[in-house]
This record gives sequence, C-alpha cells and structure tokens, in this order.
Amino acid sequence: MLKPSISKIPTKYEAQRIRYNFLSTLIVVITALVTWELSFILQLACQPFPKDGLSASGHPLGSEITPLYNQRKRHFTVRTEKKHDTFSSAFQNKDDLPSRIFPKFRHPFPCFDSGNEFMMNNTPAHEGILFQRPQKTGSTTMVGVVLRLAHNGKKKEKNVKRCKLRAMHGSALSMDYGGRDPSKSFLFSILRHPTKRAISDFFHFRVTAFQVTPTDKIFREHALNLNFDNYLRDLTTRNYTANKTVQRDDFASIMGYKSFKEIPHENRVKEQRFRSFKIFGNHTTETVVRDILEDYDFIALMERMDESLVAFQMLLGLTTKEIVYTRARSSGSFSNGWHDRPCMYIIPSFLSEGMKQFFDSKEWLSTIENDLSLYQAVNRSLDRTIDALGRGEFEVNLKALQRGLALAEENCKGKVKGMCNEGGDVIPLKDRTCYVWSEGCDHACIDE
Repeated sequence: MLKPSISKIPTKYEAQRIRYNFLSTLIVVITALVTWELSFILQLACQPFPKDGLSASGHPLGSEITPLYNQRKRHFTVRTEKKHDTFSSAFQNKDDLPSRIFPKFRHPFPCFDSGNEFMMNNTPAHEGILFQRPQKTGSTTMVGVVLRLAHNGKKKEKNVKRCKLRAMHGSALSMDYGGRDPSKSFLFSILRHPTKRAISDFFHFRVTAFQVTPTDKIFREHALNLNFDNYLRDLTTRNYTANKTVQRDDFASIMGYKSFKEIPHENRVKEQRFRSFKIFGNHTTETVVRDILEDYDFIALMERMDESLVAFQMLLGLTTKEIVYTRARSSGSFSNGWHDRPCMYIIPSFLSEGMKQFFDSKEWLSTIENDLSLYQAVNRSLDRTIDALGRGEFEVNLKALQRGLALAEENCKGKVKGMCNEGGDVIPLKDRTCYVWSEGCDHACIDE
C-alpha cells in the first residue's frame, strides 16, 4: 500500500498561500474585465464625428458609432425596450419597416370645453383634439377639417362652446403631448415625402416670403441646413435624454473635437445633429420611429390625403360630411404675408438639372434618411390600418368622400374668402369667411 508523501499534504501555511493566490488571480481577472468595459465606453465616446452623413443603419449620429454600439449592445444597454406586439423588429428593407395598425378610438369623442382659449392656442395640452402640425405638409387643408370638428356637431353633443383643440406649428415636446391623457385626447399628425416638403419649404419661405433668388447654391444650403431629423424632432413626444444642459462644445468633445467650431464645415447639418443629440442621445432611428408610431393615434400622408381622411373618419366614427374639404392655398395663388406685403404671390417651385441631381445624391439621401424611415413606416401603417378596418367598407366611404369633395368644390365656388383675393388684394376682415386668419375659410359653404 502506498503511503502518501508528507510533502503532498498541505500545511496550514500552504493552505493560506493557496487561498491568497486564488484571491489574487480573481482580483486580476475582475480588474481586466472592468478595464475592458471602460475602454469600450471611452472608445464609444471618442468616435470622430462622421463626415459622410448618416449610416445605412439610421443611427442619429452616424456610421462611426453604430457598428461599435451594435457589437456590444447586449452588454451595453442604453434603454430598456418595451415589447410592441404590432411592430416588426427591424427595417433593413421595405418589407421589414416598423408599422402599426392604428386602432379605433374606443373612448368618447374627445370634445372638452375650450373656455376662453384663443382658437389657435399653442400652450401645452393633455386633452382634446391634438393635431401635431409639421410645416409644408398639407396641414392647412387638414386644419380646416379639425376646426370644423371643433365647432360643429360634436360641441352640441357635449354642450360646449367649442371643443378644445391644438393645431399650431411647433414640436410635440413643446406641447407636452407625452403627458396627455389617451382616453381624453386624440393625437394625430400628417407627413409628406421629405424631398417634396423641402422643395415646398424653400419656395414658400425663402423665395416667396423673403424674395431670395433661387440659385442652386442657396437652394442646396437651405435644404441641407433645415432638413435633418425634421419629422423625428417635430413628432417625438419623448425626450430620451432630458439632457438640456449639453453645450455645443460638450457635444464636440463627445465627437472627438476640441470645440464645436472644429467640426468640419462641410457637414452642414452639424447644428441639427446637435439638436437631435440633445433629444435622442444614442438611441437608434428604429427605436424613435417605433415609439412615434406607438404614441400617436393616427398619422396621415399628404400624398394620400383622401385615403388618410377616410381612415381618420373610421377610427373616430365620423360622418363623411365632417371630413370634406376644399384645397387650401397653394403655389400660383396669393397667401397672407408681411405687413408691407400683406398678400404674397406663392411662386411655383421648379428644379434645375443641378438640383435634380442633388436630390438624387448620397449627401441628400443621408440627410433625410431618418425622416424618410418614418415616412415609409407611416405609409405602411396606413395600408395595414385600411386592411384592418376592412377594404370593402373603406372603399364605400372613399367613394362617398370623393362625391362629397366634388359637391363641395361646386358649392364653394366664389364663396371662400380668405385674407387675399385672386388678384392679390387684401379682403376686408368683415368679408372673410375664415374661422381665424386664413384657416378654415370653407366651413360655411361646406356646412350649407
């Protein structure tokens, strides 16, 4: 029988040494893991500001950060995601776009007494008819419908002077729509293809209002400077960072520059990137798009105005007459202007060959990439909503609307009087047919 060697039996001091070595090794391993985590975070924070626009992933801050973040996102969680049963999970192609079936409004129509509020109030609201209104999206036409809803049949049912509403330009964050009561409000908006919106915006404001000569250089600068994340910043009801103290130089430091001025001037959307960063932080476009779809009761499309209005009608249980409209002011007509030019002729837009090429360029497409993702997601959501409502009933209502539009155009000829007539002269206030300013000027002839 073999006897164990005395040297193989650990003494009291050797046992202590083994424990000491084990603990030392464990400390080294933990230190290495912590150092690895810190190095990743520092690497993420010090990525250079991208010079070539957005990445294909749609990350709000560009192509340099997103791959690194995705590489470790299972370990580096920025925000806890809620599950969305009605959403797809990614949108690498059109079929994978996030989308939502907008549900029917299951609560009483949200008509609450507006009291002595100014009709076009722009203070925060948590109840009522809430129309989030981006500029140059056909919103004036939609406002006509909204104002008639607030003034007509629904107020009689509720025995109020006028239903409370919001229909001014401005961001959803400034209106605090994130704090609204979903059972006492209906929040909706309208979008237009980002390129078409940019063209209309330039010719309406820069060319018509400020009388700027539309050269390619000025047009291009205007488009690049004012069209990054327009829809996302306008429509989001969530401030993902709530970090309003971030300064421009702090932002530059995060991007790897000493100051905001050092960020390359060829990146013309840097100011807007900073504004987006203050709201969205490192959250991906997919997250923001999905959240916007979830937070709104409905989003319409200008290019599909009639279909959108019928879906709006069916979601809220409205009549065809309540959604009938006539076209609001457009290019080639006169609109209200400045005190020295109270009536301005809206110059029709056009594109030179150079601007056509620009709007097909990678530079432009990367500028509107995030907004285009939302636009496409809304387009798909409209299709899914119509299918859920029932194509048969929807088509019947659509034909009824089209008949109503034809009757309204016929009945309203010569009766709609805004601030300016067809010759560009100011119409006296007493002769105008609008609810306010040049809004809802067709209500009297439609309601006849």
